[in-house]
Amino acid sequence: GEANALRAEVAALARLVERESRAGEQLLDRVTVTPGYEAALGAALADDLRAPELADGGRSGWALLPAYPEYQPLPDGVATLSAHVTVPAVLQRRISQIGLVTQDRAEAMQLHLRPGQRLVSLEGYLWRWDGFCAGAEDAPSAAALRLKQLNRLVQLKRDLEEVAARAAGAAQAHEALQARLADLNRADQMAREARRSADHRLTEAGRAL
Repeated sequence: GEANALRAEVAALARLVERESRAGEQLLDRVTVTPGYEAALGAALADDLRAPELADGGRSGWALLPAYPEYQPLPDGVATLSAHVTVPAVLQRRISQIGLVTQDRAEAMQLHLRPGQRLVSLEGYLWRWDGFCAGAEDAPSAAALRLKQLNRLVQLKRDLEEVAARAAGAAQAHEALQARLADLNRADQMAREARRSADHRLTEAGRAL
């Protein structure tokens, strides 16, 4: 039924997610994003998310740096993407400089970006401080696809729990109804026996009379 279909999809997606993981090295596996914002985050960081955090001796990946000594705000009226994502500390510098805009405002806002800042849309468009732009019509980044897979897996597990709970509730209700039916059958049997006994006594009383 529904539960079996969900279990099959959960198992298939879990295998896919596990196969693409690299033993938890990539920062992508330490990021969570509100459903619907995966393409925006994927456009903002793209495959940089697949790099690890640098450990001792590492030469390729993300180094943990302190916050900027002076806060560099995004252009007025631009919301921050950071409100919709949770990232490890090593990504804080990058994520603090990413704004979320609609396509109709992006061109005007891009003119006011400071070095290192970039804008993204929910559809996955990118506008960078140096003039570079990328359209969402291009193939989605591997990071965006994986973020969607992870969110889909979380939602499937929730759906499966809900279906399982409904099934358990239905089973309990069925058991209660079965017990009630058995009680009614016993009551009916007792009523029939009482009716036969009363008929018998009435017949005996008639003979005696």
